[in-house]
Amino acid sequence: NTQIDAHGSLTGLTDPKKIGGDFIVTRFHTNQSDIALFSGQRLSTAEMDLPEEFTINGRINGNSGSLNAKLNVSTSDGFIALNGRFSNLTNPATATYNGVLATNNLRLGKILRQESTLGSLSAKVSVNGRGLTPQSINTKFAATIATIGYNKYQYRNIDLNGWLRQTNFNVHANIDDPNANANFV
Repeated sequence: NTQIDAHGSLTGLTDPKKIGGDFIVTRFHTNQSDIALFSGQRLSTAEMDLPEEFTINGRINGNSGSLNAKLNVSTSDGFIALNGRFSNLTNPATATYNGVLATNNLRLGKILRQESTLGSLSAKVSVNGRGLTPQSINTKFAATIATIGYNKYQYRNIDLNGWLRQTNFNVHANIDDPNANANFV
């Protein structure tokens, strides 16, 4: 059931540090059963129940030092769009990123195995930072959450802005939900 329609070009094949390319994915579709055939196991873990089916389209270009991605991922548990630039991904302490992640009806509670607490998420999150480890992370973020399910209620109209530096976290939140209006730091 795995299907792929893609094309692109590879460059720098003689030097592993410069290998890269430009790839356009018109359609890549697969499911957990096919992934298990290739890898020997499903992608889900005890903590996460990843969607059964994935369909991806978009473009990826760059090399091991710097990567640009504009991808749309439709799943059996919602939609995710990623548009960003990433560098130094092979070294989590020095990795840099600048991008936007958008979701639409993403069944976050199902994916995180917390369906009794979390529901679906529709949001747009922008991040710009450096570092992926607790000791190195230094990032700014802004999020507009159109809707998120929590304790059987769909909260709406939540704006978040803030930063995360190592283990220090600062966020400004504005909630303009019909049943909960709040502004806090």
